[in-house]
Amino acid sequence: MFNIRLKYACGTAILFAFVRAGLIAPVSAATPAPTSAPVVTPAPLLSSLSAQQQKSLTLLDLIAATRRIVDQLEAGENVPLNVRLADATRELDAAMKIFRSMDEALASNASHWTWTPMQRIALEEANEEKFQIDPPLANGAAIAFSCNRKVRIESIKVLDASGISTVFPINATFGRDAKREIKYLYYPTAISNVIISYRAASDAGGNVSVFGGVTDLPEYGKEALYWFVMARNQLAANDAAKAAEYLKLSIKNAYLFRLSRGVK
Repeated sequence: MFNIRLKYACGTAILFAFVRAGLIAPVSAATPAPTSAPVVTPAPLLSSLSAQQQKSLTLLDLIAATRRIVDQLEAGENVPLNVRLADATRELDAAMKIFRSMDEALASNASHWTWTPMQRIALEEANEEKFQIDPPLANGAAIAFSCNRKVRIESIKVLDASGISTVFPINATFGRDAKREIKYLYYPTAISNVIISYRAASDAGGNVSVFGGVTDLPEYGKEALYWFVMARNQLAANDAAKAAEYLKLSIKNAYLFRLSRGVK
C-alpha cells in the first residue's frame, strides 16, 4: 500500500512539473471558445440608393463601392463579359455623380490659389482669341476668366507646354461681372496657351480676361474624376481590364483627396 501511494505521489509531482513547464495543458483548463470572424459590411450598391441615401455616404463608402466595381470587372470567366460591363457601367455612372458632388462640397477656398494674368494674342480666326503665359505656368491647376461686357463663349481649350489640350465645352452667355468663372484641370500641368471660341466676332473684341491658377492644396478630387472618366470610356469600348486599371488610379486619388481635406 505504501509503495502504491509513493508511486501516485511521484506521478502527481511529475505531472504538475510538466504543467508548470507548459508541456502539458492542465486537465481542468476549458477549451477556449472559437472567436467569430469580424462582421464586414458590404459596399452599398450605389445605383440602388435613393438621392437622400447617396448624400449620407462618406468618401470611404464611395472608395469601397469603387473597389467592388473593380472586383466585378476582374471576375474573369465566372461572369460573362457583357454582364460585368453592364453592372460596372451602371455603378460607375452613380459613383461619378456622387463623387462630383463630394468634390464640389469640399472645394478649396480662395486663400489656396494664386492667379497669373495671361496675355492676349491676335488670331486670324475672327471669333477666337488666344491667351498665353510665357514661360508656361508650372503646376497650373485651373484657368479663370472674367468679362467686361455680355459675351457668349462656345468653348475653352487649354494647352500645356507639351501641346496636350483639354477642351471645356461652355455654350453659355456671361454678363459683365467682376466674379471670375473657374474651370479646373483634371491634373496639374504647365499651362501655356488658352484658346477661347466665341459665338460671334463681336464677342472676341478684347472683352474677356484670362488667368492661370496654381494651388497649394492639391486637387486630387479632380484627378480621381479624370480617371473615372477614362474608365467610363474603356467600359464603352468593352475593355474591362483597362477600365479596372483606371479605376484603381481613381481609388488612389480618392484616398489622397480624403487625406488632403481631412474628412472621414
